[in-house]
Formats: sequence, C-alpha cells, structure tokens
Amino acid sequence: MNNCLKYRIIINIIVNMIFIHKLSEYGECKVNNTIMLELGSLPNMNEMLPNEEPPNLADYDEPIVTKKTTLENFPNPFMNPIECNRINVEESYICDPDKILKTSEADRIDELLSLERLSSTHHCEGYGEVPYKIGIGIINSIAKEDFNTLADELLERWKLSHERCYDGILLLFTKQEPDVLIKYDKGVEPYLSPKVISTIYPMCQTLLQNEKLAIAIEKCNLNI
Repeated sequence: MNNCLKYRIIINIIVNMIFIHKLSEYGECKVNNTIMLELGSLPNMNEMLPNEEPPNLADYDEPIVTKKTTLENFPNPFMNPIECNRINVEESYICDPDKILKTSEADRIDELLSLERLSSTHHCEGYGEVPYKIGIGIINSIAKEDFNTLADELLERWKLSHERCYDGILLLFTKQEPDVLIKYDKGVEPYLSPKVISTIYPMCQTLLQNEKLAIAIEKCNLNI
C-alpha cells in the first residue's frame, strides 16, 4: 500500500477515535471505557508502520492539484497572481495554476521575461517605444482540441498587447504530454511570423522532450 495512503488511513482512525471520545464526555455517545483512547495514549506511528519513513511530498513528480485547470477557469496573472502560483511578487507574466514550477524556477523565468521587455523595444503609435510583452501559461494537461483555443483566449484575456498595436505574445506549455503553442497578435510581425515560428517550434519540442520543464521553458523563450 502507498505510504501516503497508509498515513491517511491512520490519521482518519485517530481523528475518529478522538471524536468519539469527545462525544462520550458530553453524554452523546456511550463508549466502552476499556477501549477509549486518551490523548496521551494515541498509537505510536513507528510501531504501526515499522521501518517506514514518512513520505516526502517533494519526491513526487506529479503536482498536487486541488482542482482541474480548464479552458474556463485558467486564471490571469495580472488580476489574480495567487491563483497563478505567483505569491508575493509585484508583477508576474507567468501563470502556473497547477503548481508545476518551483517558486525559484518561476522567479528566474520572470526575471528573463523582464530582461527581454527591456531589450525588445519597438515603435507603437501613441505610445512611442514600447517592449514586446510575452506571457507564459503552464498547464498540467488539457484536451488536444482545447489546447489551441486556450492559447488564443489567454492571449486575448491577458491583454498583452498595447492598445491599437496588437503586439502581445503568448507561450502555452503542457507538462503531461509535453507541448508548446506560440501565439502572437498581428502587430508582432515581422518580428514573429509563421516562417519564424516554424523554426522555433521544433527546437522547443526537442527541449521539452529532453530537458526539465523549467529549463525547457527558459531556453524556448530565449529563442523568441
């Protein structure tokens, strides 16, 4: 039996015993005193699970997800950074609702995105010289038929483009079946074009197959 499941069962047993004990104190439940567990005599975990170490959640590859991230509920890092797993940051262009990246990994990617914004200026009517803004979405898994739709919607929802300049760029990554989509508004051309994307995409795919996800995201983004 999986260690996590064992510990969960034991904890449930202990909680139920304590609950029954409390009910008996208030006369709500008659319990044989000979089988009651006092708080000071709870089961010894080492005796119940000899020679077993408590599970280390950091050893598990799969993220602990409380709800499935979908096309409909994918959050916006500019409006709700906490839902995007970007806590205590002033600004983030990353949304990782399934908590796939470590904080340090996401911080590093955000730093790279910031540097790119400083070095990728272009003229936008009414704004002068402005940066290309790249947003990155990361999802554990999504139906193939929804992948392209989600990328299109995030590019629009996150409002990465300067008004009237249509210069936003979005990269959407999936973990379970490693893949990436690169979306951009028409004002990004010729900086990005179908021809340019056709050369970047195979490099990103190779990185996703051979590198840790955070490293693949970094290197793929550097090719944009």
